[in-house]
Amino acid sequence: MLVLGLTSLASADLVLTVNGQPVTQGQITIAPSQTIELDLELTAGETCTMYDVTYQLSNAQAELLTGGVTFPTVFDLPGGFTVPPTPQMVEISAGQWSSGPVAGPAVLMQGLILHCLEATPVDLTLYVSEYTEVDGEEVLVGTVLGTLHIIQEVPEPVTIALLGLGSLFLRKRS
Repeated sequence: MLVLGLTSLASADLVLTVNGQPVTQGQITIAPSQTIELDLELTAGETCTMYDVTYQLSNAQAELLTGGVTFPTVFDLPGGFTVPPTPQMVEISAGQWSSGPVAGPAVLMQGLILHCLEATPVDLTLYVSEYTEVDGEEVLVGTVLGTLHIIQEVPEPVTIALLGLGSLFLRKRS
């Protein structure tokens, strides 16, 4: 089984959800054969004029699948991929040019699939880029929104032995 936990949530206005549930500090368990859906939401009472979020995997033992990604919230500059996505990195962004800010609650991106390929730990780090005023100039600054730790739990040896004996019994029986 896979155990997922989010650490260091840096932005209260953007929320990562896994299979429709907000990720907070703690753990989520899924079977190794399953995939999980990642969504990005703007919380109620918050506003957004622009976002730029990067999903980055720590190694090639997992992949990000973008085929079903949608951007339900309408922005002047529509949501989309900033650079062509790869299996280990997806960057998305959207923004307002002439309209006012988008108000939450709103789903900014949905349908990004994370699929683990091997029984090796993988980290999914989310980077958020925001414009900040530095010395009177608007500067794009990237901060870590959070890191999702994906850990493969290996069954104990007795469980493996019982599964092996059971399959031998079934094979001998037929």
